[in-house]
Order: sequence, then C-alpha cells, then structure tokens
Amino acid sequence: MKRSILVVGILALLVGCRPGEPAPAEREGSSSGSPQTTRIDPLSAAPSPLDRFVDTEYRYADVAGHTALVQNSLPKGGSSIDPGGAVGYTDPTGIHYGVGVFWSRIVNTADRPLAVSLEFPGDSIPFPTAPGTYVRLTLPGDTMSLDKLSDFNYGVGGLREHLDHTFRKTTRGERIIPPGGEALIYTAMVVHRPLDGTIRSGLQVSPGGELTYHVKLASFHTATVPAGRLAFRH
Repeated sequence: MKRSILVVGILALLVGCRPGEPAPAEREGSSSGSPQTTRIDPLSAAPSPLDRFVDTEYRYADVAGHTALVQNSLPKGGSSIDPGGAVGYTDPTGIHYGVGVFWSRIVNTADRPLAVSLEFPGDSIPFPTAPGTYVRLTLPGDTMSLDKLSDFNYGVGGLREHLDHTFRKTTRGERIIPPGGEALIYTAMVVHRPLDGTIRSGLQVSPGGELTYHVKLASFHTATVPAGRLAFRH
C-alpha cells in the first residue's frame, strides 16, 4: 500500500497530464529568490515547433553586449522510462524515484562563438521547505533534436542505462555554439518522495554568465544548484 501511494504521488507531481506528454505552460513572474535573472517575452521570430513546449525564457548579455537566449521546456515523464515499462526508476540500492525529462535550448544571438559548460553534481539536491524530498539531476549523452519533440520522453535514448551508470556521479557537457547557432540539451531528473503538484525546472544565467539550475515543486518548494557557465569567445 505504501508503494502504491508513492507511485500515485509521482504521477501527479511530474506532469499532471498524460504520460509522456507536456504539461500546460506556467509563465508566472520570476521568484524573488532569483533577482539576477530577468524573464523576457519571446523573441520576435517565425513560429517554431518548439513554442508549445517552452515553459520559461531568459536572455543573457555580457559586459560587452553580446547576447544569448536560454529556453527551458515543460516536463515529460511521470510514468516509465521506456514505453510500457515499469513506473519510475529504482536505483542500485533499491530506492524508487519518479522520473522527468526536460530540455534546454541555448541560442547564440551574438556575432562570436559561445562556449557552454554544464555540470550537475552527483549528490542529491534537497528542498529546504520539504524535508525528505530531493532530486538528482543528470545530463544524458543522447542528442536532442526538433524531430523528437513529440516522442515519448522527448525521444531520449538509453536513459535507464545512463542512470545506472552515472547514479551519484557528476555529469558534464561542453558545447561551442557558433554565431546564430543553437544547442538543445537534455536534462533528466529523478525525484524521491515527491509532493502533490506540478514540477518545473530549468537553467538560469546570472549577469556574470554563471549558470544555475532551478527546480520548483508544487509552486512553492524550490531548490537551486550551480550548473556551469556561459562565456563568449573573443
């Protein structure tokens, strides 16, 4: 019975919608705990297949005025890693987690290359206002692309094997984005003892280029972890 209650909580938390499908967008204002990042309206551009999957957008400008755009997706997940598979993920020690898949899009809107360095710790990330609830983040090695947007869990491949191999380990990624180019980057999240409500997460960038990853549970429980850096090459 206790396991059944946990599974129901996982499903309600991660998406609040059909398994493997995006949850409705939430575009409320930035929290008071993140004063260094400014949420913006979408850039003027032709409609994109990405639009209906984007949850938050942020713009970065360095001291010289070079700019980049960071977009974060709505989640997919809450049911199984593989279509028709067992609910959630069980780690090598037998602890059960809910699973969510997200992506971030980083667009270089400057005239010089943009270096992206990402790093997620292997340690659990607790929520100060929700004792006993925590998440773990990882960077899957699979490549995200536009043709995967409508796929189950955004089409990420080999996720179970990746989680088994990298559990409790730091994961890193490096990208060089040319002028006018972009990168789509997967993030996978496992959640232990989730609360009722939706989950939202994504990258934010400070004026100095430092990246942080923010996770929000049930609208008011938040956790933040350093996640890397953006730097324009001169």
